[in-house]
Amino acid sequence: MTTHQYAQPMLPWLLAGTLDDADLAAVEQHVAGCAQCQADLAWQRQLRAASAPPASGCDADRALAALLPRLGAQAPRVGMLARWRNAVAANDAWLRWAAGAQLAVIAALSLLLLRPAADTDYRALGAAPPSGSVVVTFRPDTPEREIRRILQANNARVVDGPTVTDAYVLALPATKTAAAIKRLRAEPAVTLAQPLTAGDHP
Repeated sequence: MTTHQYAQPMLPWLLAGTLDDADLAAVEQHVAGCAQCQADLAWQRQLRAASAPPASGCDADRALAALLPRLGAQAPRVGMLARWRNAVAANDAWLRWAAGAQLAVIAALSLLLLRPAADTDYRALGAAPPSGSVVVTFRPDTPEREIRRILQANNARVVDGPTVTDAYVLALPATKTAAAIKRLRAEPAVTLAQPLTAGDHP
């Protein structure tokens, strides 16, 4: 190993001042006559100075104030979103409009919630029908006008149907149900007329 090879790895410790006396004397003697080691030592000294931590008690605000004049007067770049925010913040009229719209929406939703629910319950034919309900079937070839005539003649109203078996549920006047059923059964186009409520006559 040459003296140069011995001294090169010790340059950082020489710079830090942590070499023992024997190594310090040998390295210093070599560096004094070696241009490359002198250049390397100078570079390491600059590197150490550049990476040195800031002195304790450094005032960041003062350092920034000192730095800004060196950066020159530069107008801050304001984006479109920031300009929009600034415009909104400067004019609070929109806030009143937004609050009014929000109150209107709340009022509309409250009215919807307070409105009585529609009668959407599912009712099968087997469910308890109102008094005067009659299930009726017609011949398949009965024209619509004939069905309408039969309904009007008996003051009947279709309240359900047609079912999968082409049956209709009719509402008849409660006090005249029996007579209406009798008339319906007399119609040639009617194949079935049966009351749905137990109190009605079959």
